[in-house]
Parts: sequence; C-alpha cells; structure tokens
Amino acid sequence: MKAGVAGLNGRRALPALIVGSSVFLQLHLVLGLLLGPLADRAFDRAKGPALAAAAVLVVAVVVFWRVRRRRREAAPAAWMEASCPACIGVSLLAGRVPGLAGLAAPDPVRTEPGDEPKVLVS
Repeated sequence: MKAGVAGLNGRRALPALIVGSSVFLQLHLVLGLLLGPLADRAFDRAKGPALAAAAVLVVAVVVFWRVRRRRREAAPAAWMEASCPACIGVSLLAGRVPGLAGLAAPDPVRTEPGDEPKVLVS
C-alpha cells in the first residue's frame, strides 16, 4: 500500500503521521495554556473595533450588491447566459477586443432545405 503522491510505504508514513499530529496538537495545547489569558484580554479589547469593522464590511457589501444589481440590467445577454469561467471571460472581453466579438456572438440558425420545423396536427 502506497501513501499518496509521495509513494511512501504505509508502514513508514503512518508512524511519522502519528508523531507529527501529536506534536502539532501538544504544541497548540501548550500555547493555549500559556497565552490563553493574554489572548482573552486582547479579544476583549478588540470587541469595539471588530464590531465597527464588521459594520463597515456589511455596509460595503450592501453598496456593492446594489451597484452590481443596477448594472445587471444593462448587462449583455451573453453575460447572463454564461455558465463557465471561460464563457464569462470571453463575453467580458468581447466588448473590449474587436477580434473576440465574433466568438461571443450567437451563431445564426442556418436552415437547410427540408429542415423546416414540422408541426404535428392532431
């Protein structure tokens, strides 16, 4: 049995994983015991500024959402129909790069003789 991309044998990787996890956990436990009271005081002092920053962030998100919603009404149809990142990128660049305009434009429907739509009448 191989352990991941490194190709280590499971018998060799598992003890190292257990020791590393144990050291990581113990280090954080000791840091919490030593620095816990200091961190508690720091969080108590930062409550006011943190609440103010959260309020500013909420206001910024609301403003961004409203501006984006207003612009969405003027967005091109390709933007609204795009579903993959490449399609979105091409549709955004099509207005700025003339050579890409043909890539974002919808293909006209070409009908061949005999391909006319058939209507079923019952």
